[in-house]
Amino acid sequence: MSREIFGISMTLFYYYTYLKSFKDFDRSEISVSCVFLSCKIDFNFLKFEDVMMIYESLKKKKTPPPDLIKFEIEIMDFLGFEINIDTPYKYIYYYLERHRPELLKDSKFKNFVFNLINDSYRKPLCLFWHPRYIALAALFYALDILNITFDIKDFINFDKTVNPEMLELCLDNLVKIFELKII
Repeated sequence: MSREIFGISMTLFYYYTYLKSFKDFDRSEISVSCVFLSCKIDFNFLKFEDVMMIYESLKKKKTPPPDLIKFEIEIMDFLGFEINIDTPYKYIYYYLERHRPELLKDSKFKNFVFNLINDSYRKPLCLFWHPRYIALAALFYALDILNITFDIKDFINFDKTVNPEMLELCLDNLVKIFELKII
């Protein structure tokens, strides 16, 4: 599955679970439902047999099929049937193609920045920050950590929708994912 499907799935999962208790639903069922719906949104088709294989691997046993339709309707209803879900992955390409196209050929850099985005899904940052902020934060940290010279203003000045103060808050939230708290 693509990174885009992963990002859409995680966003759907966080939207669904934002106002619900984990006691109210089967996490495996909602997880596989989010993947199934994400594939549809991304114009991919996931066979029901593949869905069942994923579901059974999550449940660790043979089990009755999940009620995909129920969760799909609930998720779509919650979203107001708005299925245009952006992910930070496409913004990485958007920014790099215009400012640092050579980095798109650098597999070490791309893997690192995509791993930062993947890690952003460990917390529900996608509910609070537009994907462009998460993408810029991941770019900032990847460029900084890999000691690649850059000026973040180039990215911000190109995209006039970015609020620098909001980007700074997103940067802080992204780095907090990696903080270790010892009690």
